[in-house]
Amino acid sequence: MVIAQFLRKEEVISADIIAIQEPWENPFQDNTYHPLKQTYELLYPAAAEIGGRARVCMFISKKIGEHTHLAHSRDCQEIRIKTELSGELRIVNVYNDQQQGVALRLLQETLPPTREQKGVSYLVLGDFNLYHLA
Repeated sequence: MVIAQFLRKEEVISADIIAIQEPWENPFQDNTYHPLKQTYELLYPAAAEIGGRARVCMFISKKIGEHTHLAHSRDCQEIRIKTELSGELRIVNVYNDQQQGVALRLLQETLPPTREQKGVSYLVLGDFNLYHLA
């Protein structure tokens, strides 16, 4: 299981937020591997909430404190964190299925033009499955 090896690395578990695309699927429960329960909260959208098994998840350090989690779809989720210095930080985790491209269209709808969002910063990350043909 690749995620188990990944979540053992010191440089990974020292991060405040860990974003995963295509997480391991627990065949018995609607969740994924979570060995960091003491220090991280797992943000794994429920299948009933998003219409199928999630293909994205995030681990957020319990040091972060108050945050809001939004599950836009099985392929797109967002964390909103209020900060004292810069307003609100929104972190969007995306998995783009190469055949469908649904997540990219949803991402365009989720992210408003920046000039309309004063005091809001975005960090978009994920697996976009986009390849240059040259």
